[in-house]
Amino acid sequence: MHEWRRVLRDRPLIAGVGPRSKELNAANALSSTLAMASAAAECGADALLVYPPSWLKHHEQKDSLILEYHERLSAIGLPLILFYLYEAAGGIRYAPRVLDELLVLPNVIGIKMATLDSVMTYQDVARHIQSQHPEKMLITGEDRFLGYSLRRGAQAALIGMGAVCCDLQAELLKAHFAGDAKRFLELSDTIDQLAEVLFVDPMEGYIGRILYVLSKLGVIPHDAANDPWGPKLTANEFDNIATLLNTLTVQTE
Repeated sequence: MHEWRRVLRDRPLIAGVGPRSKELNAANALSSTLAMASAAAECGADALLVYPPSWLKHHEQKDSLILEYHERLSAIGLPLILFYLYEAAGGIRYAPRVLDELLVLPNVIGIKMATLDSVMTYQDVARHIQSQHPEKMLITGEDRFLGYSLRRGAQAALIGMGAVCCDLQAELLKAHFAGDAKRFLELSDTIDQLAEVLFVDPMEGYIGRILYVLSKLGVIPHDAANDPWGPKLTANEFDNIATLLNTLTVQTE
């Protein structure tokens, strides 16, 4: 954390916070998360991205404990970004009433949405924020429908795909906010193609796929493109990625 702060200098540093392990005890999970958040604040974090309390999914007092979890983190004093993550990736669904209570907490500045294949959930939350909490920032984490998520109100993007082909995605954002519809649509189609070879089942393999792209682009050495905790990637996946990268090279030359 100290190293990130040093390298980023005056750029915003957002720290993700949550339990240090797959903690199922609500009190221990809260304590662990608060310790991580306090350490992040001491190291110079500018804001906290709050991991969803998935350990509360089946708790009888789920809603009240979700609120308490965020209230305690809010008390640390840093701006908070909520994280609405799809359940298969360890997230938890927030009821509309709970989401309202979270969005009006002190220091909550917005929410990151990462619903993957639930465009209906994204639409519902985006519409609700625009009508009831327009002062809050909607951040898209939707790699598989990035362009559409911007069209539905996202003001920023925080996505796994953002580690590769950064210029294309930055240009997409600029085209969207500038109202350049023709360029936006062209880039959106291209970036969708990239997402469709990186974010496929098994979804947890996306880290290995992104590392492979970085090695193919010469950003990291080939022997660094290894995710020891992820699934083994197939030759077909490598071929699909390489073919797509060759296509992107032709399109951007």
